[in-house]
Amino acid sequence: MSEATDVPSPAPAYLYLDTEATGVHDTSQIWQLAWLLEADGATLAERSVLVEHTDAPKPWVLQHTRYVAAMTSADPVLPLADAMGLLRADIAAYGLGDRKLFFVGAVPSFDDFRCRRVGNPPWHYHLIDIESVIMGRFGLASPPSLREIAELTGVVNLDPHDALADSKHVRDIHRWLLAHPVEPPAPPAPPDSAVASPAA
Repeated sequence: MSEATDVPSPAPAYLYLDTEATGVHDTSQIWQLAWLLEADGATLAERSVLVEHTDAPKPWVLQHTRYVAAMTSADPVLPLADAMGLLRADIAAYGLGDRKLFFVGAVPSFDDFRCRRVGNPPWHYHLIDIESVIMGRFGLASPPSLREIAELTGVVNLDPHDALADSKHVRDIHRWLLAHPVEPPAPPAPPDSAVASPAA
């Protein structure tokens, strides 16, 4: 029997996903779902899907998003389960099922909560909130908004409140972070173990 050897784990892959919802209340529903899949520095898949919903959008959704234009377009509108099925198909098509797929988003818990209504999602349970990462990176007291992050990093979103554009914005912020690493602080010096001799 040969000696067991350590096999390195595959490099992680990243899912940049965003949703547009009918509001921010707990019963609000997704009406747009979009994502980018990336691995080994390459974008593998990019998709935006309109999603069926029964919850009426809040007035601010109608005012600040593309809800009306999207819902009156000729684009197909899918059940959420089917939209998530497309994401699973993209993951399978690029062989990412054996990798840790980290969901990087802006408040990804918001999207994760709503996507879980149709079953456990295909991403790793460790969600990465880009706003919290930036909070630590710049030593801020609270997570900044995406607009504030743009001021800090120069990474701008030209089409906010569109799920695909927001996914790309988060991806670009993540790339900025990876390109601007912070050197870890030097470890503290060990305590001086020498004990001074008493005076004679």
